[in-house]
This record gives sequence, structure tokens and C-alpha cells, in this order.
Amino acid sequence: MSNDPIDRLMALADAARDGAYAPYSKFQVGAAAEFEGGHIVTGANVENGAFPSGICAERNAIAAGMAKLGPTARLKRIAVSARDATGVDRDAPPCGACRQVIAEHGYGAHVMFRWEGRAIERPMSELLPFSFVL
Repeated sequence: MSNDPIDRLMALADAARDGAYAPYSKFQVGAAAEFEGGHIVTGANVENGAFPSGICAERNAIAAGMAKLGPTARLKRIAVSARDATGVDRDAPPCGACRQVIAEHGYGAHVMFRWEGRAIERPMSELLPFSFVL
């Protein structure tokens, strides 16, 4: 594994996909969230037959981090990784709901995901420029 923090976080997101429960879409997503202080927590998407009841990998990782670190924890960066049913890496920027959750817990955070076949990094403020933040 690379010593570069971005490569390392993306590799953890890749590995987190293995925990995905995606029997309906067969689209496995993993996320690795790094909080201030260096704490890293991973999550995977979990689908449900009652479709609105599923949850994205990003929100799973952030929720696990908040549960572990407490309500004042701040997100520093998050990596998202997805693959399809054939095992091919897919582009997977966070959905709108995840963007809002990321912004709430770290508007200054950076988000990494694959786009057009390569890993890119963008500031949250670019992905959701007018987010609702209290």
C-alpha cells in the first residue's frame, strides 16, 4: 500500500466494497472517511428490498465515525470507490444526499472518487457550492 494519504484512503475504500450488501443493483460501493486527528473509518453500501431504506457507503462511514468519535468530530477527507457486477471499477461521485452529509460534517473536506477511469480529488465546496450548513 502506498504511503501517500490519498492513495491509502482510496485503497481502503476499494477494500471496503467487499462489505457491501448489494443484491439488487450488484453495484458495490465502499468509502473511507478520515476525520481530524487521523482517525479513519470505512463503510459500504447496504441495500434493502424496501428501496428507500438502503444507505450509501459514504453515509455509513460518516455515521460510524461520528458514533466512534462523538458529535464534534470533523471530516477531513473521504474516498469513494465503486465496482459493478463484473468487478470493473466504476465512476462514483457521491450522490446529492451524501454530498449534504459530507458538507455538514466537513465543508472543508476533500472528496476522492473515480471519474472517467481515474481517481480525482475535489473540495466539498466545489461539489456542493451552496450547501445548507448551520
